[in-house]
Amino acid sequence: MDKDFIPALSLRGGGIDAFIETVFRNEGRTWLARDESGPVGSLSFWLTDENMVYVWFIGVRADLRGTLLGGRVIMQLMSTALQAYERENPGDAVGIRFTTWESNSAAIRLYRLLGFTVVGKKENDMVEGRTTLFYEGEFSLIRGRLMRLTHGLCQ
Repeated sequence: MDKDFIPALSLRGGGIDAFIETVFRNEGRTWLARDESGPVGSLSFWLTDENMVYVWFIGVRADLRGTLLGGRVIMQLMSTALQAYERENPGDAVGIRFTTWESNSAAIRLYRLLGFTVVGKKENDMVEGRTTLFYEGEFSLIRGRLMRLTHGLCQ
């Protein structure tokens, strides 16, 4: 997971332990997708004070990025996590919020398909020359689209 971040978590203050502590401090949840070879993706999120589900990390194994299978893993992770959250906390979340690099074109296509919109942009965020895009979407709309798109995918 360390190399999935730019800059790598191990190069930031606190390293990987600080990443994990942030999820726990915010009473977050983490989901892991696996196949017979092992982990293929993960997702971490928590509910903010504004009742927004903040997806702090979502990613797939490097060899799956930009592929149809990688997109399916991301959609299945999001669908499973959001459905479980809604069952446990009906009506709590009004929206979903997250960020991605502007250069992540495969993910951006998927996020548009799901109904997310760009609500902000930050140049040179964490890394010189990298632009971060801030996305939001209405919780029930995104959850509904994910359920329809992932219907029939393997659990």
